[in-house]
Amino acid sequence: MKSALQRRTLCLVAFCLIAICAGPSSASAATTVTVTAPSSARVSHGTPQDTTIIVSGHTDVDGEQVQLKAEQGGSACNGTNGNSVNPTESPVITPAGDYSKHFGFRPETAGNYHLCAYVYDSPPGPSPVATAPPADVQVHDQLSVATGDSGGVTGREATVIGVVQQPSESADWHFEYGPTNSYGSVTPTQTKPPTTSQQAGSGSVQADLLSLEPATTYYYRLVATDGAGTVAGQPRTLTTDPASSMSLTVPSARFTDEEWPVTVSGSAGQASGFVVYVEPNGSSCAATDTDEAKRPGAELRSNYFGPGAPGPGSVPAGQYSGSTSLFFSPLRTPGTYLVCSYLLPNSRSQGPPEASASSLVTVSYRSCPSLDFSVTGAAKQTGDKPVFDAVLPADVGAEGTLVYIASSDGGRTVFDGDFRPAGENLITHGGPQQVSTRLNKKKSFLPSYDGPVSVTFTFTYAVVTPYDHCTLPDGTVKDGGQTAEIAGSGFKYPTIRSAPQKITVTFRNHGTPPDVASDVGKAVDNALTPTGSAAKIGAILKNGYKAPFKAKAAGKVTGAWYFLPKGAHVAGKPKPVLVASGKTTVKKPGKASLKLRVSKKGKALLKKAKMIKLTTKGTFTPAGGKKLVVTRTIKLRR
Repeated sequence: MKSALQRRTLCLVAFCLIAICAGPSSASAATTVTVTAPSSARVSHGTPQDTTIIVSGHTDVDGEQVQLKAEQGGSACNGTNGNSVNPTESPVITPAGDYSKHFGFRPETAGNYHLCAYVYDSPPGPSPVATAPPADVQVHDQLSVATGDSGGVTGREATVIGVVQQPSESADWHFEYGPTNSYGSVTPTQTKPPTTSQQAGSGSVQADLLSLEPATTYYYRLVATDGAGTVAGQPRTLTTDPASSMSLTVPSARFTDEEWPVTVSGSAGQASGFVVYVEPNGSSCAATDTDEAKRPGAELRSNYFGPGAPGPGSVPAGQYSGSTSLFFSPLRTPGTYLVCSYLLPNSRSQGPPEASASSLVTVSYRSCPSLDFSVTGAAKQTGDKPVFDAVLPADVGAEGTLVYIASSDGGRTVFDGDFRPAGENLITHGGPQQVSTRLNKKKSFLPSYDGPVSVTFTFTYAVVTPYDHCTLPDGTVKDGGQTAEIAGSGFKYPTIRSAPQKITVTFRNHGTPPDVASDVGKAVDNALTPTGSAAKIGAILKNGYKAPFKAKAAGKVTGAWYFLPKGAHVAGKPKPVLVASGKTTVKKPGKASLKLRVSKKGKALLKKAKMIKLTTKGTFTPAGGKKLVVTRTIKLRR
């Protein structure tokens, strides 16, 4: 019997003969090799990070060895090119049969690598028994992803930050977030350009988390993806601010001429501002204040609280309250208005509000003032100065009512034709109103020497409302454009006129008694007419003129001589020249005198004249009586 060594030697000789006879390919027919590798991998940069490469196949020979080589930028396997890749287990195939060997591929630089696998005899011969089809692996730089702390929480939104670094290529990134560590929501994907760790801060990324629930803990993490795959950062948490609240107080009904007092109050989870919108014929408020402003066809106005308007006012976190008044042109039209208020964080100017509230306001015209009333009147006078007091009932018109009164005394008008209350032109509303006539200065005295004077007043009430519209009891709207503009008001108001009402009153005659007036008039008249030597021009030039008279009543006396030029040399209407004048006060009935002093122009006229004709004018104003005027013509001679 042959030994095992002899048998192995015979078999090897036989195998060689068969291989020589069968040709080059028959020697490895029983051995196969295949490389299984991912299409991409990452460099380690000194960090133990193997990419597992599997070399597998079949062999009938026990003890053969597997070898794997990697060549950066290579294109073909020739048995020698590339660097050997360390196996993570024994590369020897034993027992013979199907095999699978694992290798730890750990590249140090990025690029395309050509992987070549070989099977050698044991011990390895100069040439491989079998060569695997080459496999290419694209090696990428390491993708570094770090989730940072929260960049800030403001109410129902937060900012999250992190770092994404990939030295050689761009990376897509986003944040995952949600109320549990299963997340559930993601931010929009963004792309980060290649970033090296030497560029300080260049790898920083951040995103806003919107529409969060108040007082809730959220989990979040940064996730990035490049050509080699996806890398997630460590998870972190943040907690949103407490819930905010808002209540809105607006009167449910207003007239077109009234302001709208608006109050908003509640609790702010953070420093915030108020925004208030008024929408005509609105039915619901928008989801955001910016959406409110973009409503098609809505005539919106806004008003802001706090300092720095226009723009949201600021209130600190916690309880707040703010008030304002709205008064805009669109609010002067009847209808239903929707008031929408929003509480917005100062950290942003758009997006969902922290809290909101709304209220409906019905706007209408005021009722036109009532004209169903009567007026009483009474005569009052001080001496011969008449006053008429009209008393209006409490339900006359409204604030801003005007009352027109016409009067006649049977031919002589002693009052202005139009009556308006003394002082202001408008009366106020509420309670009986007493108003007095405004007298015509030229007709403010009752005639003297007559009996009692009866005057009939005709009242026509023109209720001029201070509103541009008002509604009559039958529903008719009176428009301010239907009447003339009231002087100085700047507006055209509706005017409603009443039916005429007449009141006749009698004024007592408090003039100067006829006998006293007659005697005083004669005395003054005679006193201004010089006689005898006192009428000589020379005496008057030297001493003036002193006129004694007897007064039957106390009062003031004035006297004057005038010269009225005549002739063709006088152009136009001649102007009287004052020759002499004087005045005196009579304190009690009895003897009195009036001294006339000659004027400069009077002296010039008298010095040249041999005879001159003058006009005298004397007045007597008794206490509590009407002024008396007497005139006559006199002649002075030299």
